[in-house]
Amino acid sequence: MSGTPVSIVAVATAVAAAVTVIVVVYCSLVVLMLTRPRVMSWFLFAHWLRGVPYFAPAPSASNLVYQRMASFARNISILTPDGALVRGWHILSPGRDAVRASEKATDSAARERLFDEVLGRCHVRDGKTRGSPELCTSITPRRVILFFHGNALDRSWPNRVAIVQFLAAHLGAQVLAIDPRGYGDSEGVPSEDGLAIDAESVYRWLCGEPSALPDLDDLCVLSPDTHLILYGQSLGTAVVTRLAEKLSEKGRAPRALILDAPFTSMPDALLDHPGAAPFRILPSLVWGRLISKLPDCFPTARRISRVACPVLILHGTHDRKIGISQGRSLFKTAQAAGVKVQMREFFGAHHADCFAHPEYLAVLENFLANIGAPTGRPL
Repeated sequence: MSGTPVSIVAVATAVAAAVTVIVVVYCSLVVLMLTRPRVMSWFLFAHWLRGVPYFAPAPSASNLVYQRMASFARNISILTPDGALVRGWHILSPGRDAVRASEKATDSAARERLFDEVLGRCHVRDGKTRGSPELCTSITPRRVILFFHGNALDRSWPNRVAIVQFLAAHLGAQVLAIDPRGYGDSEGVPSEDGLAIDAESVYRWLCGEPSALPDLDDLCVLSPDTHLILYGQSLGTAVVTRLAEKLSEKGRAPRALILDAPFTSMPDALLDHPGAAPFRILPSLVWGRLISKLPDCFPTARRISRVACPVLILHGTHDRKIGISQGRSLFKTAQAAGVKVQMREFFGAHHADCFAHPEYLAVLENFLANIGAPTGRPL
């Protein structure tokens, strides 16, 4: 009996010590973020997670044999104007082209030419088609999806491999899955402007123009047979929305913009995140000062108002990282601005797993059919 009170005191002391440590760590993070904005960006992009053994890709994201895509995909490397080397995958849809690719020797010049031909890497300048004639010839319009993933990890994370393979297989599309700077085997350090440069550089590469041209305002026009669909997931939604805004301003809007688990802005997303619950008890002056120092705000709500293509917003009802209220708010903003926008909510879906929902494929097919986006090349 005499030991019971001692045990209770010991437990209470241990709990108090743990709470004290948590409070001290939390307060230290607040101070660091208030005084060192780059610390906040470090947490925001979380590109450093690839350096943690558990999260590190094994083997490299460029190992297509490990990803079971060696027969129908290739690695691509794109140099940006500021010197970053961005890497990704070019994935073919199943069918004749994928079979032809599988018959070519890996990394051979003939295989690279085949992928370029299928992708149609040519462009239009001054009303004239530029590039190799064989690259500009198309039997039917081609559907190309440019995919940017969310923060942390890289394109080889299992659910990202699953979604890009799903898009290629079920939508008859070629998919360009990109690791922006700082992620996976891409070089550099991520930032809002840096990721925008990466997206524009990939667009230039798709045109068949040098991706490292310094004048990003002089964007090329894709081959008339290329129907570009921008697809962003989580943080990637802000990246592709900014690209869609710029292309729209230049009169070169993509065929469609698909936003999977988007947010209105990074400050809104951070404040709405469950991990930021303690921040919400801080005085608004402190929170306002913290947000004002954020170097990467990603104002998607402002940018989507200037997008000139149909938009589809996808969100899981059980998303705990970017709440569905963010997607709904973005939908209302786009709708109020006169954007042709639809939103589909997937009951029970969590963050970045809408593609596994039984209604996902039908939603995408109906959306693309209604806007007149063509299917891929004949299977």
